[in-house]
Amino acid sequence: MVGVGPGNGAALGRRFAREGYAVALLARTTATSEPLAASLADARSYSCDVTDAASVAQVFAAIGREMGSVHTLVFNAGSGTWGNVEDIDAAAFEGAFRVNALGLLLAAKQVIPAMKGQGGGNIKDKPDDFFIAPDDLADCAFHLTTQPRSAWSFEVEARPFRENW
Repeated sequence: MVGVGPGNGAALGRRFAREGYAVALLARTTATSEPLAASLADARSYSCDVTDAASVAQVFAAIGREMGSVHTLVFNAGSGTWGNVEDIDAAAFEGAFRVNALGLLLAAKQVIPAMKGQGGGNIKDKPDDFFIAPDDLADCAFHLTTQPRSAWSFEVEARPFRENW
């Protein structure tokens, strides 16, 4: 469980533990994750900066030694900055990207080899026809820029029809 605070992260940790999972609780600091780990069966707390590749590698190596291979990766770490393009601070935006996107990439790279070796986990391949076709996505984006003002939308959620949602 990457990203454990008092809200969603703690709730996710409790839920997976209740179902019998051994739960590794990762957060920048262990102020919330240590007491939570102590209250759960087969849970451990780890300090990890998901924006630092060395920190992520060290923590997942420790998890492997102490708890075994990761079967399920729940990435709940998140950071955000809000505002319009003119007002948003570039450094704050980059910091959010580093937590949200880079952190997920670094964590996924640590667990995918073991998942493949085990023959399963919660990251699975899909056939090409499962995904959105690039030309169809381009049509959706073009529509947003040429839409009639009488039926204005600022967003479209484009999802492949085979996805369960």
